[in-house]
Amino acid sequence: MRRFLYISPFFPPLARTGAFRPLKFARHLPAEGWSPVVLADLWPGARIDAALAEAVPAGIEVMHDYGPKAAAAHAASGVAPPLPREAGRPSPARAPGLFRGREWLPLGEAAIAIPHALRAARRVLAARPVEAIMVNADPVAALVVGARLAASSGLPFIADLRDPWGPCVLRRPLRPWTTRLVEGLAERYVVRRAARVVLNTETTLADYRALYRDLPAARFTCLRNHGDGALIRSGPTAAPEFPRFTLLFLGGFSRFVRPEPLLDLLVALQARGHGAESVRLALTERLDEESERRAAVLGVAGMIETVGNLPYRDVGKLIDAADVLTLIAPTRQRIQAKFYDYVTGERPILAIGAAHDELDGILARTASGRRFAPDATAAMADWVCEHLAGGRHPVMARDAAGLAEVTSATAARRLAALLDEVTAP
Repeated sequence: MRRFLYISPFFPPLARTGAFRPLKFARHLPAEGWSPVVLADLWPGARIDAALAEAVPAGIEVMHDYGPKAAAAHAASGVAPPLPREAGRPSPARAPGLFRGREWLPLGEAAIAIPHALRAARRVLAARPVEAIMVNADPVAALVVGARLAASSGLPFIADLRDPWGPCVLRRPLRPWTTRLVEGLAERYVVRRAARVVLNTETTLADYRALYRDLPAARFTCLRNHGDGALIRSGPTAAPEFPRFTLLFLGGFSRFVRPEPLLDLLVALQARGHGAESVRLALTERLDEESERRAAVLGVAGMIETVGNLPYRDVGKLIDAADVLTLIAPTRQRIQAKFYDYVTGERPILAIGAAHDELDGILARTASGRRFAPDATAAMADWVCEHLAGGRHPVMARDAAGLAEVTSATAARRLAALLDEVTAP
């Protein structure tokens, strides 16, 4: 079994989205001949899920020493119970004004952990023979750790960006010019030292190749998020029951992902005779106060219910219990990880967002649903009503070939091939 150092600050038992992509890779890479040696973080007060850590295959080393408080926190987490089902925290409201929501700090708060992470990673390299270094780039400061480590060790380095960094159309406008300058220099330092830079969508891949035209295009590649249906249906929680036809929105809203299109859809469904007695929107996190007031004004507050989060290993049961799965795509640069969880089930997927050829293509190839423009409320309502007419739990049978394209097993096979390339003589 060949091994590589996998620097992933977010990794089980941390229960956050950034930990899921590396976990799914770790579950399937051994079948392709590669085993990660994981350097992860864990801090006091972090939200953890002990059951999620149990999904890491036996034999994979995970060292919680990325941050200065990680080792002590991991020791304390050993007796922590699995996450309870929650009522759901409120989604953040939009941040108005010139200063609120601005991203002033280059590399974010995680930059302070870089010196400790470098020392910890060098200890790992001294004790364990590995052939390559890979960084799961959340937070982006970890990319600098990987680049510096590669420069000093001579090992090939793969930078895996979960989301775009410098050319991000959502977050770049929030950064003052000083932050953009520093982060631009840091990102160029990283990509010049990386053997491969992995992007999450074809759109972002094109953006990076255009931004770094002075570097070989082959240095940049796309490896999307992916779905592991067995993982998200392996937990101990009983399957939930929804008494009415349910539109599920998994996860929370943010300053970039707003609920207004879904509220307008509820208004349209109510006008068609499908009110609170027959349809509801199930959220895993509560609306912010502004959106709750809007829902009340529109008369659809009674159609919305917060069901709370389930541990990630039980998310598939929540998906299967719903009738229509909804997501809002804020930009063509991103396809949210929840979409790949949705695809592992059979329920129709209602995607809302502006023109997005890449997402449209995956929806078509997997035969899993449709995308609508945010203002196409009537068309969305017609589509939902078509499924309503067929009764509870409508099925959109996934296309087997299309589904294989977005599974974690396929993604791990592609990553193993990438590791083979960068370590070839």
